Amino acid sequence: MEDSQIGVQAAKAAGIFTVAVPNDLTRPTGVSGADLTLDSLADMSIEWMVRVAEARASV
Repeated sequence: MEDSQIGVQAAKAAGIFTVAVPNDLTRPTGVSGADLTLDSLADMSIEWMVRVAEARASV
């Protein structure tokens, strides 16, 4: 999980499935390249994110 573009780039370079959750400071600069981008973690469960990651890995 990352909140900035540089963090997303580093995670992707390491081959890690990346969930971006930008905050008020990083949202304007964007977080392109993440496997999944969320506005907030408030309504998302870890189980849901694992299912999404597994589904995308099998494509």
